[in-house]
Amino acid sequence: MKIDDLKLFTKVVQLGSFTAAANALDLPRANVSRRIGELERYLGTQLFHRTTRSLSLTNKGDAYYQDLQKVLTLLDSANQQASNESIEVRGKIKLGLLPETYEHLQPILFEFQDQYPQVELDIRNINNGFIDMFQQGLDIALHGGMLFDSDIVARKILTLDRCVVASPSYLQTHGAPATLEELSDHQCICFR
Repeated sequence: MKIDDLKLFTKVVQLGSFTAAANALDLPRANVSRRIGELERYLGTQLFHRTTRSLSLTNKGDAYYQDLQKVLTLLDSANQQASNESIEVRGKIKLGLLPETYEHLQPILFEFQDQYPQVELDIRNINNGFIDMFQQGLDIALHGGMLFDSDIVARKILTLDRCVVASPSYLQTHGAPATLEELSDHQCICFR
């Protein structure tokens, strides 16, 4: 018994005739009839009631079809899983990172490398903008803030906290700002 013959049997049932199954599978009708006959002999039971004008399942044929559908579904699933597991992910990914994200992403990148040892990560420093992404030909780039290019696919991966700091001597000399607006009146070194 061949798996192709089992699939042929299910196709005959689904399409309702040997001729329709033969046409769908681009096989000679006689080939379909012969293979179904061989399957019936192998099983030792008749699967179809045949007349010159109709074809219908016997009770045993119907039960066999129901069970076979489950088996073929499991077989397809097992084949798919086996072929997916045999595919080895490999290649090079050009990744642009913002300096302030290194500490947060380092454990994730190490875990990625452990899981996909055949993938080479080409990590580059970028500024906070997409010009670097296009100029350096990056596959993935991290960006902080709003997106302006609607053609870019983006996913939020982390939130970074920002803070305003000052030395005690600066605060004694210039005073502490009470609001964000007051920062424009102070000497600031901004990291963007």
